[in-house]
Amino acid sequence: MRPNISKHAVAHLIQVFPNLTITFVYREIMALEAMGLKIDTFSIWRPKPQQVSSEAKGFLDTTFYIFPLKWLRFIKAHLYFLITRPAKYVGTFIFVLTRPGMKFSHLRRTFLHFLYGIYLASEIKQRNLQHIHAHFALNAATVALIISRLLGITFSITAHANDIFDDPILLKEKLENAKFVITISEYNRRYLQSVAATHNLHIVNYGLDLRQFRPLTERTKSD
Repeated sequence: MRPNISKHAVAHLIQVFPNLTITFVYREIMALEAMGLKIDTFSIWRPKPQQVSSEAKGFLDTTFYIFPLKWLRFIKAHLYFLITRPAKYVGTFIFVLTRPGMKFSHLRRTFLHFLYGIYLASEIKQRNLQHIHAHFALNAATVALIISRLLGITFSITAHANDIFDDPILLKEKLENAKFVITISEYNRRYLQSVAATHNLHIVNYGLDLRQFRPLTERTKSD
């Protein structure tokens, strides 16, 4: 089932994109584009050149990277939203930094996510994007939650493994506020439902399109 999000472009936000450790993410994006969806890719960090495969190099030219920050634009973004949406700006800041059970390390990371989430929100608004999909329920999803609350647009998450089991941040809030959540296994689905009562939770198992791989039909004598 493909959720009906919008006829317009959808933002996909990843922490580091497109690096070799997330081939399944950029291949998913390629498949969605082949189905006719328009995807705008965003990343917090740019990968090192040696961490990018030849099939994914095209994303380097089309992806918007938060870092390195353009400081003038960063300052303008914060001033713009503070002046034009003061209640949303302050309310979002208070919401993400006052959740129960947050450790100091969580507060520090979330504060940084708020700072550059506002920066990215200006680009999302400029492109008139109405939905953000975050891969992994940790850093990228925190930024997506912040932008969603600031701009009043929807967001969704694909939750994988360490992002939900290893010291998650704002996981309950993300699950409760997301338009829908995708995860990779039934085990994960049951765990996420124990964290927050969300019914819009879907399982998408990862795999490969084996039609792309052709077995050797002949072997040489040297084999």
